[in-house]
Amino acid sequence: MAKKKATTVNKTLCPILQACEYACQLGYISHQLNASLQDLYMKEEDRLDEEERNIKYLTEERLAELVSVYNTIEQPRRKEFLEMWLFAFHACGMRMVDVMTLRWKDIDFNKNFISKIQVKTRNRNTIPLSEPLIRILEKWKGRNKVFVFDLLPENFDINDHEAIYRRRNSWNNTINTSLRCISHDLKWNQDLTFHVSRHTSAVLALAHAAEISEIRDLSGHASTGGTERVYAEKKEGVS
Repeated sequence: MAKKKATTVNKTLCPILQACEYACQLGYISHQLNASLQDLYMKEEDRLDEEERNIKYLTEERLAELVSVYNTIEQPRRKEFLEMWLFAFHACGMRMVDVMTLRWKDIDFNKNFISKIQVKTRNRNTIPLSEPLIRILEKWKGRNKVFVFDLLPENFDINDHEAIYRRRNSWNNTINTSLRCISHDLKWNQDLTFHVSRHTSAVLALAHAAEISEIRDLSGHASTGGTERVYAEKKEGVS
């Protein structure tokens, strides 16, 4: 019942908060006020889709192998896709759709954090900026004035969720096809996909004694229960 209520309230809030976003773009309200208003979205329980339930991740050895092969990749676009994968990994397992919609204004280089409303849950997620993240971001400056990884045109309507998921599905297929070529070249017995970065980040964090609640907060799961349902079996396996 609570889940249905949150979804209903968010649908009602959507046009109002879209108007606030537009007012911010026109300069009628401040970015700080708009950010506070966008946080009015109610938290929604995670919907565990197949990618979340089917946990596939890289071991530390394979992750190191992947990092070492980065500079040997000759295809520029494939190299960029791997860079996005590594960004998602270091950004506490950021989802593909949030990497795609990440805007420069979501990043505070002075205070060293990323603050972004997640597309899937509508919850604001705050991630500390680590050195690996900063190094990757520096490479993308100047490509697109609005969207960090240049996967969307600068005039794309961030409030059009149907358009967002159409673009996500298209890019997901393109990027995963390219990533699979990397794992094939490495002669792995598993496919490298973008979502593997999310599970790798969480499972390796568990291996280094991170708490489930900490993983929930940094990965952006709506609840600790959702995180536990996904990683409960892995917690014992990596501890």
